[in-house]
Amino acid sequence: MWDVWTVIGCFNVVFLGTIVSFNAYLEGVKRIGSVPGSILSSIEPISAAFFGWALLGNQFSALGLIGMAMIIATVIIIALEKRT
Repeated sequence: MWDVWTVIGCFNVVFLGTIVSFNAYLEGVKRIGSVPGSILSSIEPISAAFFGWALLGNQFSALGLIGMAMIIATVIIIALEKRT
């Protein structure tokens, strides 16, 4: 049997983590456009890794750091190409 805290935790994961966040993403894409929205959404894994490091003390491997650098470089290149 599930206790009250398990039900509350599941509700938070489903409601806040999925429904609210996805609707906020769709509203943001509607306001700024699909191209900037997709560029910004590609930063999500990096922000998750950063918060994992800052809040949970996760460590990065060399391969993980290279991957983050490649994502950041790609976002910068796409953003600069869009301006010219």
